[in-house]
Amino acid sequence: MRDFNKVLNETIEGDLPPEPGFQGGNLIQNAFQILDELQQAKAQLDEINAKLNSLTERINASLAAEIRQLQPKLPINLADGCCSVGYRSSNLSVRPDLNSKRWVIDTGSRFGRRFARENGHLVGMDSVQPLAKAIVSYFGNRYRSL
Repeated sequence: MRDFNKVLNETIEGDLPPEPGFQGGNLIQNAFQILDELQQAKAQLDEINAKLNSLTERINASLAAEIRQLQPKLPINLADGCCSVGYRSSNLSVRPDLNSKRWVIDTGSRFGRRFARENGHLVGMDSVQPLAKAIVSYFGNRYRSL
């Protein structure tokens, strides 16, 4: 590690070697170059996040369409990155967790905890069909009027 006074003297005298990856020793231009690169990276990250959010919504819509095809009477709501199914006083919310490649079942209600306990083996995200069938079956077993 260089001594602070030595760095200060080199800066004042203009003898600092250029930073690796930058043209010349103009520190201000190098800082502007870094800021431009950072802004470009942020824009790319925002674009990637928007694509991921769009795909997440499409996955939820696919699950909702599969449930609706199997049981048209079940009310389905798509909001906040999850697919919620409810009938009378029973509600179940599931959302895809793409990092762990699993469906996350909201276990905030007794109904949700029971569903998760009985159908926890279906949380893998290979397909929406097994989860949709389990949801429809679970509501159908609980409410014969469906």
